[in-house]
Amino acid sequence: MKRALARTRLRIGSGMAMACVLFIGGTFAVSGLGHITNPVRLFEHILRYDLLPYWVAVFAATVLPWLELGLAVLLLLGLSRPVAFACSALLSTGFVVAQSWALWRGLEIDCGCFGALLQRSVGAESLSLAVAVLVASVIGMSLTTGSEPSLKSNLTGKAACETPGRRLVVQ
Repeated sequence: MKRALARTRLRIGSGMAMACVLFIGGTFAVSGLGHITNPVRLFEHILRYDLLPYWVAVFAATVLPWLELGLAVLLLLGLSRPVAFACSALLSTGFVVAQSWALWRGLEIDCGCFGALLQRSVGAESLSLAVAVLVASVIGMSLTTGSEPSLKSNLTGKAACETPGRRLVVQ
């Protein structure tokens, strides 16, 4: 009975983590690609939030698309997922703060979420997306931190997760 319960928990956790990976990775991939095609437009969107100084907006418009694509690649390829989830949580927190700031100030601006691929005003819908990415990042981080399957378990065909101080093996 304990084995069946452990196996079910492992499957549910793995499924939730994979759903978080696909959602965040897909969102950041689309967003990064949309911003890379027109970084000047991204710069203009960042300035319209009236939150960052000019030089920080230039830096953000230059780095943000590549950061989003990098996080998407790390998540989708399964490379350093705990770090990628943590970075995506920080990044999406910035998006939530910026959009909340714009809504609080009554700014009627395009959110700039996906660049030229999709235009959407800052509002409940765009803020909900940013919050969903943040929540998925935190969930993904909690499910993967310290529990990445070991190479040995992948080679033996047994489901195994190692956490500091214990090892769960399900045959």
